[in-house]
Amino acid sequence: MSDSTINIFEQQLIHYRLEVDAYLNAHLPDANTFPKAAQLHEAIRYATEGGKKIRAVLVLAACEALGANPEHALPTACAVELFHAYSLVHDDLPAMDDDEERRGKPTLHVRFGEANAILVGDALLTLGFEWLAKRQTQYSSPEKVIQVMTTLSQALGSQGMVGGQYLDLQQKFQSADDLRQMQDLKTGALLSAATKVGAILADAEASSIKRLSEFGLLLGQTYQLVDDLLDKDQDENHNASMYDYLDETEIRQQAETLNAAACKCIEPLGDGAMWLKSLANNLLLRNN
Repeated sequence: MSDSTINIFEQQLIHYRLEVDAYLNAHLPDANTFPKAAQLHEAIRYATEGGKKIRAVLVLAACEALGANPEHALPTACAVELFHAYSLVHDDLPAMDDDEERRGKPTLHVRFGEANAILVGDALLTLGFEWLAKRQTQYSSPEKVIQVMTTLSQALGSQGMVGGQYLDLQQKFQSADDLRQMQDLKTGALLSAATKVGAILADAEASSIKRLSEFGLLLGQTYQLVDDLLDKDQDENHNASMYDYLDETEIRQQAETLNAAACKCIEPLGDGAMWLKSLANNLLLRNN
């Protein structure tokens, strides 16, 4: 990308993130919402601080790529961010991945205690669906909201993200395909759902919805491969990664191939998809 293209890309990314952060700050419960649960609400806000906000951004960008107003998708984008935050809080628990640091600070169970972390995850999940039902209906028909809720429920459940976490805990991978299936569920399902619901909220045709859903899944596969490359020397517990089956050159080649497929998938959407292509390329080349 040229310097001017990079600047345009970064400006738009910053804009999307600021929109998401502002919405979260305005609508998340705080100490005054229910004083007796002030610490719980502090922890909820703690769980949503920082991060790339990629899933929320994908909802907004997919919606805008199809010519719709992305601000009308903000409740759904921020609900998706709550779902992602919930998954991280629970993934970090001692019974799961047992991580002590997230986004450069103590994980939630380290900061607030394990029992509170479980409750925060529960609260984030339920609040996300409340926002869909209560806030997205201000901009979208009940039928569209039901489509969105169904898509996200499937992405989050036992045949989606939760199922992927279950497979990850089992660590019974016989091949790279087994590992990729887990990653598609644990990581790719919500990324795919994010682009799909953005298209749904834009009142897109079925073909465009399908293309954006496939783009999100391919993006998730690329993202996970890049994660494996970046985590090569940081995985003290030797969690399963593509390094168990492929060498570094092969992983990079696969990531580049998948990224190219993701970009090609949305070519028929025309100029509206250019920013999403830039995002895909940026995620491929990221260093953190």
